[in-house]
Amino acid sequence: MKLLKSLNIIVICINILLSAGCGSKQHCETVKKLCFSKADKEQIMKTTEDVLSRMSFSIAKSDVESGYIKTRPLRGAQWFEFWRKDNVGAENSTEANLHTIRRIVELSINPENEEFCVNCNVKVQRLSMVDAEPKRASDEYEIFLGKSTRLKQREFDSMQKSWIELGEDEKLSTKILRQIEQKIKNSQ
Repeated sequence: MKLLKSLNIIVICINILLSAGCGSKQHCETVKKLCFSKADKEQIMKTTEDVLSRMSFSIAKSDVESGYIKTRPLRGAQWFEFWRKDNVGAENSTEANLHTIRRIVELSINPENEEFCVNCNVKVQRLSMVDAEPKRASDEYEIFLGKSTRLKQREFDSMQKSWIELGEDEKLSTKILRQIEQKIKNSQ
């Protein structure tokens, strides 16, 4: 009982720390696009790929000519994976703990008025598992009779899995763009 109370206190403390307010205005506002006047397209592409790889994303497509980068889906971090950098904010950490989620990052680098602008879009998806329809009449009665381990495994394997779009993760896209901005400033 004491262990359970201690764990509850630890969880409450972690949630308080995660939900603490923004330290400055810059960290609170979301950014969808950043422009760079002193950097070329190749430098921005290399920096972007480096930032994404440091955040555990793997690149699915990188085209320097068109200025497009897309990552492979990255499953969401959980609270005990402290080394992961893809959860930004308490809401995203909670979502990753409650559901199986994944994120896909798409960046485009386009010239605008003698500058190169980077647009970042992070799509979030949640795994949905729907029970398959019973194939035999006896399958329906197993619900009431109790299921054997073999039947449970067969039921799990027959579930239909699909990813549901949850929208965009603006906090993560802002974090990615801020890290790109910082690396480019440091290299100049």
